[in-house]
Amino acid sequence: MFKKFSLTSLSLLTICLLSVPAHALDLTAGLKPGTLELSSAGPIGFGPQGILFVGDTKAAQICAIDTGDAQGNPEKAMIRVKGLNQVIAGLLGTAAGDILINDIAVNPASGNTYVSASSS
Repeated sequence: MFKKFSLTSLSLLTICLLSVPAHALDLTAGLKPGTLELSSAGPIGFGPQGILFVGDTKAAQICAIDTGDAQGNPEKAMIRVKGLNQVIAGLLGTAAGDILINDIAVNPASGNTYVSASSS
């Protein structure tokens, strides 16, 4: 036997659940520690609490990464990098022409910038 809920009851429940602030929840509680293996890091974006979402276009999945980067002053963030592909190529030991910048995202919690890049 199923109990029926009125539309008013469901609406009230929805309002109560939505009124819980996101910062009151620990969104990292369900994340599992381990080594992340990406086939290809593509689009990236941030959720609350410094959670970085990485789209793996070849594996058709989205990975959530706890960056631990949830504090800072995002208003003071200013990024100026000339030849970003050259800087990344230097770090990876490859040529700048072999670097593809897939996406760039700024963590709204800290103001730090993250880059999704790949090499051919």
